[in-house]
Amino acid sequence: MGRQAFRRRKADGTIDDGTGGGGTSATFSPIVFKNSGNSTATNSTFMPPQPTAGSNSFQANYVFYHARKIHMIPFYSGSGGTLNRIVLRATSDLPTQGTDEWSICLYEADANGWPKTKLSSTYQWVPTSAWGNTMASIYATDGSSQITLTENTWYWLGYLNASTSSGGGVQMGAVSRTDIMPLQFAGTINFNNILYWNAGSQTSFPSDFTVSSSTNRWVSSQVNYLPRIAFDYSIISGSSNWKA
Repeated sequence: MGRQAFRRRKADGTIDDGTGGGGTSATFSPIVFKNSGNSTATNSTFMPPQPTAGSNSFQANYVFYHARKIHMIPFYSGSGGTLNRIVLRATSDLPTQGTDEWSICLYEADANGWPKTKLSSTYQWVPTSAWGNTMASIYATDGSSQITLTENTWYWLGYLNASTSSGGGVQMGAVSRTDIMPLQFAGTINFNNILYWNAGSQTSFPSDFTVSSSTNRWVSSQVNYLPRIAFDYSIISGSSNWKA
C-alpha cells in the first residue's frame, strides 16, 4: 500500500479533501456609509478600508482634541463572540478622576453605517499605574450582562474626556496613523479617520444619537494618532473546533 498524502483537518474535525467547507469563516466587509445628512461628508458614500501594516512603534499622545465632544472610531468584529474586556494602554500622564479622565462606550451602527445605539455601559478609565495595561471589563447597558458581538459587523468605540478645555485630556497609549490607518472617511476638504458628535458640552454618552440639525450631527475629522487598544473575546470550544 502506497504512502498516504498528509491531509489537514478542517474546523469541524473532518478531513480536508481539498473541496473546502467545514466550519465557518469570517469575511471582511468594508464599511459603507450612506450620506443622509448625518455628516459633513460629501465626497463619497463608500469608505474603503486602508491596508494595515504591522508596527512596534508605540507612543504617548493626546489622541482626541475637542473638549466635551464624543469621538468615535470604528472597529470590525470578524468572528463575533462574547466580549470579555477591552485592553487599554496608559502612559506616564495619569488622570485625575472628574477632571481629565477618559470614558469609553460601545455603540451599534444604524442602517446608514453611522454610530447610533448604545451597546455597553460606560467605562470610566482612571489608570493608576504608569505605562500599564488596563483590563477594562465591558458590560451591556444593564451593567452586568456580557455583550455578544455579531460576526462580520462594524461597531463604534466612543471616547469622551472630562476636561473642559480642548486638548486638556491626558495622553494615552497610541499608534501613529501613518503606521496603521484602518479606515478613511470622506470629508468636505480632506479624507479623515474619526468622527465626532458636533453638539458641545457632552458629559455622558446618550442612549442613542439622532441627527436633527447642523449641531446634532456627525463630523468627520483627522487625528494623527489612534488609541492603542485590544479586544478580548471568550474562547468558545466544542468537540472539534474553537474560536476566540
